[in-house]
Amino acid sequence: NAMATVGDKSCTDVNSCFGAEGMMGEESCTGLNACFGLKANATVGSSSCTAQGSCNGAKGTVGIESCVGLGSCRNAEGTVGDESCTGQNACKGLNAMATVGDKSCTDVNSCFGAEGMMGEESCTGLNACFGLKANATVGSSSCTAQGSCNG
Repeated sequence: NAMATVGDKSCTDVNSCFGAEGMMGEESCTGLNACFGLKANATVGSSSCTAQGSCNGAKGTVGIESCVGLGSCRNAEGTVGDESCTGQNACKGLNAMATVGDKSCTDVNSCFGAEGMMGEESCTGLNACFGLKANATVGSSSCTAQGSCNG
């Protein structure tokens, strides 16, 4: 429910916070596929959504150091804090409406075919930024590894 509030270190199992609304505290939504399809009016605290597949298709707001599993932030549309989306294939197909903070999307194939805005020192893994869309914006000191910005 959009009015729901869940405290810190909550929702820690598989598919936690799936399609969630409302507010979730810090270190929450930590199971496999956590925060998948997070609704636009959802807010999740820092160090959250930390397992594989986290924040895929997420539209809400997620705090810093979040969405750190393999394939995190794929096709996301929301706002994700700094040092987030750090697993392999992170930010792949990131939506044009998405904003990801600094030092994010830092593993292999991150930002592949992405749109939206990625912060400074982001998309730094091997082949990062491959096929980046024309409407994508990546901050300074980004896309610095071998094969980055190809395509």
